[in-house]
Parts: sequence; structure tokens; C-alpha cells
Amino acid sequence: TYETVHLTDRQLTVDRRNHWGEHKQWTFQPYWLNVDLKEPVEHDSQIRLRSHGRSVTVGSFLAPEERADFAAALRTALAEARQPTLNQAAE
Repeated sequence: TYETVHLTDRQLTVDRRNHWGEHKQWTFQPYWLNVDLKEPVEHDSQIRLRSHGRSVTVGSFLAPEERADFAAALRTALAEARQPTLNQAAE
């Protein structure tokens, strides 16, 4: 069982494969994506990615402190992905 989250400036993709080999994938546009994590983070707190009526929970296997760290890192990465690069600004 594993889960990967891949972020580019154009999309965020969550890939999940369970122990039976079943694969699911969710794709979001990063500009509109919200990262929700109930504070204070407790054992049953979940990271939910939401955008345009769609959502997915990620990091369920992480400890509460790891969920908080991941959510913070993802929010930072999303903020950076939303910023136009110098090359895009010149176009």
C-alpha cells in the first residue's frame, strides 16, 4: 500500500495503490486547491484536499505530527506553485 502526491505548477496528482494492487488517481488544479487539517491535530485528524466540489483524504497512515508537517509543507509548495515564474511573467 502506498500513496504519492506529485505537484507541478499545472496540477497536483494523488496516486494511491492498495495492498490488492488497485490503483486510484485524483488530479487537481493547484491554484484552487485547499488543504484542510483540523487544528489542533489529533489522532483522528485528516488532511483533506478540496477543490471545486471534489475532495480526497491523504496521509491517513501518518502520525498526527507528521500530518501537520505534511500539510504545512504542501501549503508552502502550493503557494510557490501559484506564483508565476519570471519566464511566465515575460510571456
